[in-house]
Amino acid sequence: SDNNQSKMAVARSSLIVLIKDLRKRCEARLSDGKSLVRKTAIMAVAALSKLAFEFKLYQQLASRCLDAVMGVRRQALLGVHACMQSQPSEPRVLRTYLSCVLPLVLDREDSVKTKCQELLFQVCAKSLLETETSANHTWALLSQLTELPELRGFSRRAVAAWAEANWLKPALVEALQQRGQHDQPSQAAVAWTYLAELAPCVPEALDADCLMTAWLHRDPTHETINTAVLQCLAHAVQALGGGSSQQLVDDLKALLHTHSMSPSLAGTAFLTLQRMMDGPALLDLASELIQQGVPALESIALQPCAGDQAVTATRCVFSLGECCLLAPKQASAVVKVVEAVIARPAGTATDDEAIVRAHAYLALGKVCLQDEDLAKKWLNSMTRELSTCEAPAVRNNLVIILSDLCVRYPTMVAQYLPTLCAALTDPSPLIRRQTLTLLTRLLTEDFVKLREALLFNLLRMLVDEEQSVRQLALYCLMQVLNVKMPNLFASHFVESVFFFNNYQDHDKYNRFEGRRESSVAGMVNRNKREYMYRLMLEQMSDVDKLQVTQTMCQDILGAIVDGKMELNPDSEPLLQDALSVLASKDIKIGKNTADDDDEEDALEAAQRKVKAAFVSKVAKKTMVESIVPIMISLKPKLEAHRSPLQRALLFFLREVMRDHKEDMADVMAANRQLAAEIAYDLKTLEAEDQSRRGSISSLAGTPSMQPPAMMASPKHGLATPLTPRFTAPQLRRSVSEGSGRRASNARDPAVLRLSFAQQRSSPLVAGQPRSTPNAVAGTPRVPDSTKPVAWLKTPRSTRAVGKTSGTAPDDLIVLQSPLNERTSNMASKLRTKMPPPMSEKRTAEDVDEVDELLISPAGLPAPVTRSSSSKRHK
Repeated sequence: SDNNQSKMAVARSSLIVLIKDLRKRCEARLSDGKSLVRKTAIMAVAALSKLAFEFKLYQQLASRCLDAVMGVRRQALLGVHACMQSQPSEPRVLRTYLSCVLPLVLDREDSVKTKCQELLFQVCAKSLLETETSANHTWALLSQLTELPELRGFSRRAVAAWAEANWLKPALVEALQQRGQHDQPSQAAVAWTYLAELAPCVPEALDADCLMTAWLHRDPTHETINTAVLQCLAHAVQALGGGSSQQLVDDLKALLHTHSMSPSLAGTAFLTLQRMMDGPALLDLASELIQQGVPALESIALQPCAGDQAVTATRCVFSLGECCLLAPKQASAVVKVVEAVIARPAGTATDDEAIVRAHAYLALGKVCLQDEDLAKKWLNSMTRELSTCEAPAVRNNLVIILSDLCVRYPTMVAQYLPTLCAALTDPSPLIRRQTLTLLTRLLTEDFVKLREALLFNLLRMLVDEEQSVRQLALYCLMQVLNVKMPNLFASHFVESVFFFNNYQDHDKYNRFEGRRESSVAGMVNRNKREYMYRLMLEQMSDVDKLQVTQTMCQDILGAIVDGKMELNPDSEPLLQDALSVLASKDIKIGKNTADDDDEEDALEAAQRKVKAAFVSKVAKKTMVESIVPIMISLKPKLEAHRSPLQRALLFFLREVMRDHKEDMADVMAANRQLAAEIAYDLKTLEAEDQSRRGSISSLAGTPSMQPPAMMASPKHGLATPLTPRFTAPQLRRSVSEGSGRRASNARDPAVLRLSFAQQRSSPLVAGQPRSTPNAVAGTPRVPDSTKPVAWLKTPRSTRAVGKTSGTAPDDLIVLQSPLNERTSNMASKLRTKMPPPMSEKRTAEDVDEVDELLISPAGLPAPVTRSSSSKRHK
């Protein structure tokens, strides 16, 4: 009925609203500081995705697969797998699934690694032998895998794990070979490519006759299928008969002599021939190819080449390079012609010639691997070409050559490592990914030492413009290098703050060899720096965080106090970052640590609690004895320079008072005047925060009237990639001369109290146009008034000259309207109730009020109830 349909519509709309609200809450909790909260949020997101799928939320769920806590990574793996199964035909979901799940086959925890291998076997292998629907979903997933060559290494590791667990059965190989006979080349290519990855682990299950038939009836236009079939044949040569084996050898020789194979197919052909021929036969084949290929390449090297001629030259150069590996003694003739190809004039270079030069460098690199003198001769030229060449193909091959030479001659290539590291900033994302992968391999195998310049370049990749580069950098740094070197980030954190801010005037930090200017310096890149700081802090233990806190306070804040560092525009961004890090929740002891895991046993949990209690006591003692005195000494120095960093220091001070309010009361007892100043500053800070929140709510209907500083609110943690720009307003502002008001005393609360009264009485400041907002911070714009008004000037304040009168300064001009007398009287009463400035002598009541501020709940300034017996406040 219509009534039931209306009820159903209302229920459906209510459910949609509820799901949206749950999405927002879960999205916020995915990055919570507690591992148990993140784990629960992952479970909730996986359940919500089955009701209403949202790809943005799925991406954030997938990012938790790189979490620092093992239990969270495992739960994220299960959640991503469940969401993928609910959307098995969505290409972007499948690509995201492969990108975040496949790297977990190399996870440092065995439980996560084993679970990942089980899930991948279920969706990539086992389902092929089940129902037709599940098989179709698997083919869709494998087709996406063929389009992601950067994940081939992880898939091979997964296949090797399946073979070790004896999960691969002959029925799976047979199903893939049957699928390879499909009429559609795209589906056949997926089957043969996947079978080529399984072939090294199950060579006995391959059907050699089927593979030989597929090779003889190949289509020359389908390079992907032909390469995959030949790779399978290379592992099934033992099963080939004598006639079939000789037929395959003759066919491959003919193709190599006529240069009819592409470089990728030719490389597979050389590998197959090495398994089918003995040593002398291989040397004879290599000599024949060199004698035939050198004259053919000489005729091409001295004239421009394009089209088919360039393709032939590329294949010829590649074959000569492979032959040099088989016959090193005959490489001298190849070197001369290859050098001639490389030395062609750069002014005649085209895209085809760039590819020919790229393969020529690759062939030369193969010869350099066996000739040390030739490597010494060409290393300087290769590094210079890497920095100056405009062809991405040439730069990519040079990066590969230099990394291989670094393995072969590590001492010789060490001086050229800065040039190789500079490729991390290459304009091409492919070259950046290639360089990042190769450098990570060299670091894990100890062919290269991780020095400061290399580490900071790797960290900068975390904020790369390309998402694929950022994900790869996050995996390499957090899951590979951080596992190999557990104290990597803790030992270099403070110096990273100096490097990223480009500060070079310190006598200890940012003075390493190979230093370059940072590309993330300046206020524009502040969010990027904070995101890198946050990722490094997430990987630290409580002990590391305590050490970083103490070092940062002594070497940055303490250096400013002692005069070792000048407080100037160059050091202010450095000090700003240091204060932001120290005030953030990411560096707090016991918050968001890499050791926090809810799946540990009782003994480990008890040991962790004892260790955490001890570290907490040491942290409290360090904070009170070492850090707080530096903060107190820094405060008057910032005030003397009228630095805008006073507000950042107050944020840090507020966090310290929240965590150590009892100890802070004992520290401040020795200096009541300073305690009163700090208490008043914190109270003013809270008042400004409340005023800002009130201004935002009052202007919610007119967003164009909100200044940039009010478009977002500051977070308690460091920045993330989604954090909006937030510029904190100044704690104290002097009014410009053009506004008709003098710059009042920064500590005089008259302006602040009067501004709150003005918000209620809607005044205007003299000399200010009606179309612009008020000069008083936090005061919204007032619409034009149509009533007659009168400008009145208040009498001169005697407080400014040391007297006790409660009147305001004489040049504070307010607007009085006959219709608004009541609000004007309220403003006058506020002016008479103003407390004396900090410089005046205080009574015993004032001292009690200071104590009340210092021991208020949560370390925050509490509202003060003044005594009615005070003559000043009657």
